[in-house]
Amino acid sequence: MLLTAQLITKDKVKSVVDAGFVKASDICVADTQAACTELGIK
Repeated sequence: MLLTAQLITKDKVKSVVDAGFVKASDICVADTQAACTELGIK
């Protein structure tokens, strides 16, 4: 099944992580850690 692509803005990233679509460890790396902390992504 193909889903329609959706733009994920920084205010939606936490909900994508919380839903289990991606792991925080996959997106919260050295270059993005400050943004993850700011957004409450652990």
